[in-house]
Amino acid sequence: MANMKIIRDGKMRDVDIRLKFIERNIKFFEQPGFEFVNEFGINSTNIVDLAAFDFNHKTNGKDDPIFYGFEIKTETDNTKRLEAQLNAYITFFHIIYVIVHEKLLNEVLELIDSRKQFDKIGVMVV
Repeated sequence: MANMKIIRDGKMRDVDIRLKFIERNIKFFEQPGFEFVNEFGINSTNIVDLAAFDFNHKTNGKDDPIFYGFEIKTETDNTKRLEAQLNAYITFFHIIYVIVHEKLLNEVLELIDSRKQFDKIGVMVV
């Protein structure tokens, strides 16, 4: 995600990453039968930053929607709540990506790699 908008202090904010991600993936999100949501609540304490729902997907000729969740961690964030967030997200989403600033990459990868239940979580680096 090169060429991101940089805020006055030189740091990328959640909103910058969110907008650039949407801009770069708009054709994917604008497909018929595809819904995109900004900040989707999983439960009373966990809200995923971005969610996408593909209602076009079929398995063996039957409707089988796929739910995607995207959690953003910027360079000004920390990962203290990430394990609890991901545990909540895996109960709802089929596919989850953590969009992470390179500063937190190793910390996020260590968490994901250390938990078997996180085996279907991907990482995108900004």
